[in-house]
Amino acid sequence: TGGTELSLYGRSFANKISLGCRFVTPVSRSLGSTEGPTLPVVSEGQWISSERMACITPRLFPGDYSVDVTMNGVDYKSFGHVFTSFPRITIESIEPPSGPASGGTDVIIYGGPFKSSLALECKFGSASSVSPAFYHNSSKISCRSPALTDAS
Repeated sequence: TGGTELSLYGRSFANKISLGCRFVTPVSRSLGSTEGPTLPVVSEGQWISSERMACITPRLFPGDYSVDVTMNGVDYKSFGHVFTSFPRITIESIEPPSGPASGGTDVIIYGGPFKSSLALECKFGSASSVSPAFYHNSSKISCRSPALTDAS
């Protein structure tokens, strides 16, 4: 869906307006996939320090993209890093709709498309109320609700 700030760490980043990132055709295309764009997509870079720059990801089709960097807006260098773009997730329903403030309720979320990942998690209320998710299938995950805190 785009809009993710991607931080890139290295050495000798110059404070120039020509900094940028290029997201190259999904890596999966080389494995026979026919989905996604056929041309690289470029986004403007932002200098943070001589050791860090950032790019906001453009709108991308789901897939794995090689990320290349430019200091002059013309020549790009690939460092072998891959950015994975996921499809927008839709939540259709949540069961049960509520539970005790003490937490511990197994919550089932229907929607998707969900992907099996160790990073899959559910957010309850504030950013500090996160719990790991269990992947059932592409349209169902479940999480155990955390205890409600004053910050939630």
